[in-house]
Formats: sequence, C-alpha cells, structure tokens
Amino acid sequence: MAIIVLLEVNRPESLLVRVEPMERSDTLGPVSKSFVDGLSLELATKIASLPKLRAIGPIDLSNDKDVDVVLRGQLAKGSDRLHLVVSLSDWKTGEIVWGQTYDRPFEEVFEVQRDIALHISFMLFDQVDPEASERLKQGPTKNYQAYALFVQALGSKDRDKALALEYVSAALIHDPSFEAAIKLKRVLEGGS
Repeated sequence: MAIIVLLEVNRPESLLVRVEPMERSDTLGPVSKSFVDGLSLELATKIASLPKLRAIGPIDLSNDKDVDVVLRGQLAKGSDRLHLVVSLSDWKTGEIVWGQTYDRPFEEVFEVQRDIALHISFMLFDQVDPEASERLKQGPTKNYQAYALFVQALGSKDRDKALALEYVSAALIHDPSFEAAIKLKRVLEGGS
C-alpha cells in the first residue's frame, strides 16, 4: 500500500480525490446515466466536505496534475435496492488501497455515501473528524424518491437542461422543502 506508507512518512496538508463516473450495471434493473452521474457528483461533494480532502467530480476530469487518489465504482440499482462496488487507488501506481461492496436498501443511500467518504478520510489520514462525520449523517431530504429524482437532475443538467428541470421539479413535488433541489431548480431556470 504505497500511498499509506507515503502518507505516514510525508503527510500532506490535503489530498485531491478524483471521483470517476461510476459504471452502470443493469443486473438489478435499468440504471439511467443521469442517476449514476448524479450519484457520482453527490459522492464527490460529500468527500470534499471532509477536512483535508478535496475532490473533483465526474464532470471536471481534465485536471489530473494534482490528483493523489482515484475513486472508481460500479452501481446497480433495483426498485428498492442499491448495489455499489467502490475502490480507492493510488493515482500514480494504480494500486488499490481500499475497496468495499455495499448491498443495501435504497433508503440507506445517505449512509452508504457517508461510509465511503469517512473510509476514504480514515484510509488517507488515519483519523475521522467527528464534526464532519456528524454533518454527513444529515441527508439532504428524508424522501428517497425526491433524492433519486434530484440525483437524476444533477446527472443530466449539463446534457439536457429541460430534462434536469423536469427531474428537479418532480423531486420538489415529493419534498417541497428539499433545499438543494430548490437551489438547483433556480439555477436551471436561469436564476442564482
């Protein structure tokens, strides 16, 4: 595990995690590209919210110069199940330093994202910030249908703005107080 040895000897102030777009697997049912891209983007956001970690998401993959580690994953989603396989690799050597398989009810998607982000923090820095961990416990909404639609809106906003607006509007029908969806809808409608 070259990266862990490197970090123990010369621990940097922060590390840049490249979150690659997840691969889709239709083993549990069809999974839309929008959903997979949106979930990858949400995961990058969760990782970047932790101390000492920076992240570039699946949309901004052009800046490889400063990348330290890369997170890859494969996602299968059924009507009520989530199957996710993730691995964290040293960017320079390709050596896998951590990996995990999650097979959970979709309602646990926030816990899965939190678990991945915290495992990365622990693997790279041998510590987890308790305040950051507590922040990650709070999901953006309690309504998982709203969240699934929001994730699809995130994943499609750069390709099809009208479709993204449909998704986020539907998300707000399920949870009218979903703050991140409200902000995304404003952006999609041309506001700030």
